[in-house]
Amino acid sequence: MKRIALIAVAALVAVGLVPATAGAGTDTGTGTGQVTIVHDATYNAPTDPFTVTVCAGGEVIDGDFNWGETIGPLTLPASTIPVAIYGGADAPCEGEPAIGGDLIIEAGDDITVAAVWLSGEGQPSIAIWENDSSCFDEGQGRLTARHGAAIGTVDVIGTIAGSEQVIISNLEEGAQSIIDVPGGLVVEDAAIVATGTGDVLIPLGDITTVPGFNIVVYAGGGADGDADVFNGLIELEPCEVPVEPTTTTTTAAAQPAVVTPAFTG
Repeated sequence: MKRIALIAVAALVAVGLVPATAGAGTDTGTGTGQVTIVHDATYNAPTDPFTVTVCAGGEVIDGDFNWGETIGPLTLPASTIPVAIYGGADAPCEGEPAIGGDLIIEAGDDITVAAVWLSGEGQPSIAIWENDSSCFDEGQGRLTARHGAAIGTVDVIGTIAGSEQVIISNLEEGAQSIIDVPGGLVVEDAAIVATGTGDVLIPLGDITTVPGFNIVVYAGGGADGDADVFNGLIELEPCEVPVEPTTTTTTAAAQPAVVTPAFTG
């Protein structure tokens, strides 16, 4: 659905392209887009960092970009940006690149561009995920699961209030699932399992959702070794902003402590 004329590990490209190439691309119109760059392509997570050098406009933008790293969100002009990927750390932007192509950004985009390693492909490929930055209702949180691992279709399960539940089902490789959840919800013994089974592929431990935040979990690896996850935490805007009174005669109740995400196991 999105327009990316890049192959293999091209999604890693955007990693630093923004500051150095904001004016170097071909203008495709007015406006800007929001782009987050994620390195989620590796053989064996987390022991193989799969380091690459990202170049844009003939300059090194990031010479040490590894699995599990994220940049952004970046505000970029609507444009076409030429980029190139060279294997290894601190490679010069010279000679024939391992990967080269154009990243096309359109006005209004709010996307995550990720390199993922899927089953049967023998090389990284690109996943483009639409970000859900919509507002949240009071007390609510959000959970986003993104599948970049070569482990087949999966479910996410866990125990909530003593009952084991399927939280996300039939998540295919390269896809994402986004659900709104109560903030402060404790999911015990969470795990990524093969769909329709209890076969644990990636144990997640206990997860506590965070009111007002989107917990984003990325699965990666599994091509020639283990799969694992890394995560991020994105603050969301409330749907209704409370009106501050001009005067007050009572003392406001103390706000509850912010709950931080916990991934154990």
